[in-house]
Amino acid sequence: MKQKNYKKIFFWWFILIICICYGYSFFVSMSIFKQDADVKIYFDYATKILGGEIPYKDFSVVYPPFSLLVFVLPAFFTKNLSFYNFLFGLEMVMVFAILIYVIYLLSQKLKIDYKLSILYILFSAIFLNYYIIKRYDIFVALLTILSIYLLFERKYRLSSFVFVCGILAKLYPIILSPLYFIYILKKDGLKKSINFSVSSFLFLLIMLLPFFIIAPPTKAQFYSFQYHFTRPLHCESLYGSILLFLEKTNIQIFKTNLKNDIYGWTIYTPLSPVLLLLSALLILTILGFLTLNFWKKKNISEKVFLNFTFVFLLVFIVFNRVLSPQYLLWLLPLFAFVLNFKELNIMFLITILTFMVYPIFYEHLIQKETWMVLVLLLRNLLLVFLFFKIIFNKKLFALPGPKIVDKKIPEPGAQNRKKIGKI
Repeated sequence: MKQKNYKKIFFWWFILIICICYGYSFFVSMSIFKQDADVKIYFDYATKILGGEIPYKDFSVVYPPFSLLVFVLPAFFTKNLSFYNFLFGLEMVMVFAILIYVIYLLSQKLKIDYKLSILYILFSAIFLNYYIIKRYDIFVALLTILSIYLLFERKYRLSSFVFVCGILAKLYPIILSPLYFIYILKKDGLKKSINFSVSSFLFLLIMLLPFFIIAPPTKAQFYSFQYHFTRPLHCESLYGSILLFLEKTNIQIFKTNLKNDIYGWTIYTPLSPVLLLLSALLILTILGFLTLNFWKKKNISEKVFLNFTFVFLLVFIVFNRVLSPQYLLWLLPLFAFVLNFKELNIMFLITILTFMVYPIFYEHLIQKETWMVLVLLLRNLLLVFLFFKIIFNKKLFALPGPKIVDKKIPEPGAQNRKKIGKI
C-alpha cells in the first residue's frame, strides 16, 4: 500500500517538474522569439474580421474557415500585436490542456495506463512547445483525436461533426476518411458507414453555406485550397534536404535557389517539376496500399486503427512537398498509443533536431551552411526510418502477391510404408 502511495507521489511530482519546464519554455519562446510571421497573419485576419470585413470576400485567406475561430478569439481582448501574440499562445496552451484530458479519456477507453500516456505527451511537448504556442495546429490535432475518441465510443454523428470541423480548420484530416469508413463498415455494417459519410458531407455543406451566401462563390472562395495544392517545393521537405545536400557536389543539375515568397522559404531547381510529381505519386501509392491492407484486416481493433492513423499522417508529412515543423503536432496525441520505447526515443530525437532547424538555427539553413543541411537531412531520414520501422514492426504494409500455401513434405520412406501397410 505504501509502495503504491510512493509511486503516486512520484508521478505527480514528475508531472509538476515537467509542467514547470513547459511553463519555462513557454516564457522563453515568448521572450526570445517574439516576432513570428504566422501569428502576425492570424492577427491581421482577426483585425480585419473585427473591423467589419468579410473573409473570402473582402480579403483572401490561406486557411479554411473554421480556423478563423481561433484567430479571432484573442483579438477580442487586444488590438496590440505583442499582447495578441501572448494571448494566442495562452489560448493554444488551454487547447493543449483539453487535448491531454481527451488523451486521458482515450487511455481509459483502451485500458492503457493514463499516467504513462500523459507523461509521453507532456515530455514530448517540451520540445514542441514553440509550435504549440505559435501555430494553431494543436487545435486541429485536438479535433482529430476527439473525433477518434467519439468514433470508438460509437457516437458516429458527433464524431463526423468534429471530424468535419478538423477538415475545415486544416485540410489534412481528410486523408483519414477511408480509415473511418472501413472501420465503421467492419464494426457496424454498410448502413452505419454510409450514414457517417452522408452526415459528414451534410455538416460540411451546412458549415460552408454561410460563406457562400454572404459572398457568392468566386475564385477568392477557393484561394485557401488553391494555395495549399499549388505550393512549390519547401526547403525543409525531404526532397529539399536531399537537394541541398547534393548541391555540395557542385553538379549543375543539383544547383538550387532559395526564395522567401508567399509560401515561405521555397527551393527552386531544374528538378522541381519531377520532384513535385514524385511527391504526389508516392503519397497516393503508399496510402493506397495502406488502405488496401487496412481493408484486409479481419479484426480492426482500436489499436490497429490508431496505428494506421499514425502512419497515414506520417506518410503525408514525410513525402509531402511541404514539411513545416508544426506538422509534428499532428502526431503528438498518438505517441502514447502507437510508439514503443525505441520508436519514442527516435521521435524525441526528431523533435530536438526539428527545433534546431526552426527556429534556432534557421538563418544558417537559409545560408546553406553544410552542418545545418546535415542536421535537416538527418531529421528527414529519421522520419523515413521511423515510417519503415513502424509499418514492418506492426505489420501494417504487405505488398499484394500470390498466397503461399504451406505444403507438407512427406518424410523419407513414407510412401513405401503406406504400400507395406496395404499389403
